[in-house]
Amino acid sequence: MKWLVLTLLVAGGCSDSANTQLLPIGSRCGTNGQCGTAPYDCAATGYPYGYCEKPCTTDGDCPADSLCSATVHACRRVCTMTSDCRHDDGYSCQPLVSGKSVCEAGGSLDGGSP
Repeated sequence: MKWLVLTLLVAGGCSDSANTQLLPIGSRCGTNGQCGTAPYDCAATGYPYGYCEKPCTTDGDCPADSLCSATVHACRRVCTMTSDCRHDDGYSCQPLVSGKSVCEAGGSLDGGSP
């Protein structure tokens, strides 16, 4: 009985806390839980094979190697060329108005040119 109680206590304490990133921003995903705990989520609509993201208002809200896109209010993977992105899945390196670039599906963000 003592071991059962100890096992339950240890197992209960093993869950990830809020704001835990499990996959890098821009990774393929099918569910929010694959990307991490809230506020990390998996954007599915308009994002082939999903896109791990995190809501943001500034770059400081984003993990390393990502920036905040003011248009979608979510962190996006930083890139310098399309090969840095999931090109085979339909993603390309697109400029933000700030002059920095991020991986995004489809058209350009923030009015920049692709």
